[in-house]
Amino acid sequence: MYHKRITREYSMSTMTKTLSISEARGRLGRFVDRVEKRSATYAITKKGLTRAVLISSAEYESWNATLEILSSEKDMAAIEKGIADLNAGKGRSFEEVFGEPLNDPDHQIRPIITRRR
Repeated sequence: MYHKRITREYSMSTMTKTLSISEARGRLGRFVDRVEKRSATYAITKKGLTRAVLISSAEYESWNATLEILSSEKDMAAIEKGIADLNAGKGRSFEEVFGEPLNDPDHQIRPIITRRR
């Protein structure tokens, strides 16, 4: 397993709502719908301690894919090489690659990438 961590700091965060196991049990169908439709996240507690987290299946698959990449020495080495290349000025802009400017405002924010051990 690869032990170096790459963290991304974004300007947005996801809000997690906390429910007791009693609340979750009584309205599970409603919470599942909210998770699926609104990307909500619920921490489910038992005796005041978080025991489970309810997330959408898409979010779960995304986390699994991320963990698979982070666990691969080959993938992490390629990511670190890419970061080093960008830091050395070897990157190319969207416009250079695709021949047109990137006009999607959602993709204008670039994550700050740092390495932690």
